[in-house]
Amino acid sequence: MGAGVDGFDPGQRYLMPWPGCFATHFYADAATVLAFPLEEPYSPEDAVTLPIAFVTAYYALIHLARLEAGETVLIHGGSGGVGFAAIQLARMIGAKVFTTAGNEEKRNYLRSVGCEYVYDSRSLSFTAEINAVTHGRGVDVVLNSLSGDGQTHSLMLLAPYGRFVEIGKKDIVEAGSLPLRQFNNNLSFFSLDLDRLMLQRPALMRTLLTDVVKLARNGGVRALPYTSFPAYRTSEAFRFLASAKHIGKVIIDYTNLDELQADVLLRPLPSVHVAGVYLVTGGLGGFGWATAKWLVREGATRLILVGRRPEEQSEYHKEILAYREKGIEVLTFAIDVSDPISMAALFEDISLRHIPLKGIFHCAGVLDDALIHNLDIDRIINVLEPKVSGAINLDKLSAGFDLDYFVLYSSITTLLGNLGQSAYIAANTALAAIASNRFRRGQPALSVEWGAISGIGMLHANEAAARLFEAAGIGSMSPEEALDKLPGMLALRFPALACAKVDWEKWATVFPAMDSLPRFSQLRFARGGDGRGGKHMMRLRELNENQRLDYIISQVKEIVSKILYVDASKISDTARLSELGIDSLAGVELQSALRIEMGVNISVLMLARDETIQQMSQSFLEKLYVDDASAPV
Repeated sequence: MGAGVDGFDPGQRYLMPWPGCFATHFYADAATVLAFPLEEPYSPEDAVTLPIAFVTAYYALIHLARLEAGETVLIHGGSGGVGFAAIQLARMIGAKVFTTAGNEEKRNYLRSVGCEYVYDSRSLSFTAEINAVTHGRGVDVVLNSLSGDGQTHSLMLLAPYGRFVEIGKKDIVEAGSLPLRQFNNNLSFFSLDLDRLMLQRPALMRTLLTDVVKLARNGGVRALPYTSFPAYRTSEAFRFLASAKHIGKVIIDYTNLDELQADVLLRPLPSVHVAGVYLVTGGLGGFGWATAKWLVREGATRLILVGRRPEEQSEYHKEILAYREKGIEVLTFAIDVSDPISMAALFEDISLRHIPLKGIFHCAGVLDDALIHNLDIDRIINVLEPKVSGAINLDKLSAGFDLDYFVLYSSITTLLGNLGQSAYIAANTALAAIASNRFRRGQPALSVEWGAISGIGMLHANEAAARLFEAAGIGSMSPEEALDKLPGMLALRFPALACAKVDWEKWATVFPAMDSLPRFSQLRFARGGDGRGGKHMMRLRELNENQRLDYIISQVKEIVSKILYVDASKISDTARLSELGIDSLAGVELQSALRIEMGVNISVLMLARDETIQQMSQSFLEKLYVDDASAPV
């Protein structure tokens, strides 16, 4: 099939099941027919039983064997999809049908649908029994799916000028043999492989599909019996299929996907080599040093730690010395990971040591939070360089090494977003792209979007960000708890993953717009209460009009006091936010806290007006009235 034929792209795989549609999987460059509408009474389940089974049987009996009225045909596996389709076609032609099945239940079923001559496919007795019925002549056509002696005995049943159509693959793949003497009776042998036919003879495949659809439309054939499994029981469907207990087809129904879950296939996880060396950038910082210690716990005995500061200036200097006393080789280098020349020299040094570099963990990073209008190019570069340029250097310089691990440390803010961290999020987004590129090249790669890590690292040094995370429902993990999750993530076949504790209900309250983002479309939020500061609205209804503003002022003071760590009673009603020390980032925290506590959405522009506490509270009160139809009047 050429490009653009029937509107399909060559090389693309399609599946189009819709009500009353005869559909099958195929490659667009292998067939020009995908789906044919069928009139009632074909349901989607009925229609999906038709294509493979009937095309196989049709090609075997009509195109290859040229079965004619009055001839005899032996159809093995008559209770299966192809077997049952072949029985229908043979009857339509007017041939006499002999068939086999693997157990008594299946044989009884075939007898119940009108098959007179039914035998056991798991015994070779069918040969003598059919010879007895045909007075030693045998049959004109065999549609065979048996292997070994079953295949040989079926061949011996052929009458002169008989045709043998093989649809099984076991004896062909295993290079089995057949007695050639029997072919002296002018016998013909055909091997049918529908997969190859679809790819190599697309025009013929179209003809076969078209002919079968015509038969289905005019009533010449009917849908096959089937056993249906919902999509979430797919594995059970394959076990049922493997048990050979089914009659007709086994189909999987994707109509209802509510209970569908998928388990990701894990890949073999390489162990940490005692004889290997592991490079950790940012290794003299909090989470980097925690990663180095995790590697030692996993069995590493050689570490290379890279940081901008000399080891002696690191708060972990004494711990590093203690590790060396225990026999752990820890080398430290005061290098800027974004400097390609310095990093090239480091990798040259690693090569000269003749110790295999088995893993790279890129933990380096710089946090410089600011709203976009306060950023300049130098501040942006300051954040991008360590993560992005550093990762690019590591990717290029490690090309000649046989790595087991290439792990980049990112942040959950890349997934969730965070005001004031546009440069940081951009840098982490680049890490995911670098990991994806490596993954597509078949190289080890994982970018981990870590959540809040307690006690160490960037979040520990930024109390405002830590409070904002907590207020937004993002809980913290200890370094050990987080790193214990790393092997499980490395075992998954994904280049980028997130690992965080998130209270999604709370987070959705803080960021209500997330409901409209496609990335969160699979999350369901059963939010308790009215989610809009209901307790405050109830209290306002209890108060008279003159008391309501004072109540809001007191609540705003409480919120501001928690952000600034000051006594609420010392905050004046006439104090402005700028006078209290509320900068742009603290304003973001205030915005989130007001949304959570008061149930009111306040824009950054409203906060930027730098009103007094009293003026701001009046604006909040008016907004509460407007936003809540049941507010006090």
